[in-house]
Amino acid sequence: MTPPSSQSWLKAGLGAALALNLVLAALLLAPVLGLGEPPPPPRPDLAGFQARLAAALPEAERAPFLARLEASRGQALAALDRHRALRERTETLLAEEPFDPAALRATMLEARGQWQEFSITLEDSLIDAVTTLSPEGRHRLAEEMRRRREERRGRSS
Repeated sequence: MTPPSSQSWLKAGLGAALALNLVLAALLLAPVLGLGEPPPPPRPDLAGFQARLAAALPEAERAPFLARLEASRGQALAALDRHRALRERTETLLAEEPFDPAALRATMLEARGQWQEFSITLEDSLIDAVTTLSPEGRHRLAEEMRRRREERRGRSS
């Protein structure tokens, strides 16, 4: 028996490298091609949004304001996650055979309730946080919110 030639080793090495590249390409392209699990939707950056609001406040009022907002952020995001899961369930129900309108209606109602819980939690935490502000702080916050609203309107026009 003769030992393998260097050309045989080269062929085997190139074949192994090609196979490895194909596997890596499949792993990298799977999300782009819609294969495998889709990534979860991005969660809103509540902390960033709240920090941007706080930046408009007088320095001494920022920390207490943010502490109140932060206290309920987890509860708000949990409600948002439940809402998104129910929205995904509505998509599943839409495609099911036989179609069940009552199940779809019930799931959409529950999703609406979770969205409302998310909204109410945010509103309540903002009201609670505003109680820590001076009149100047409230005026600055109102102006910042007004500015942001007008900025969003300008982008959507």
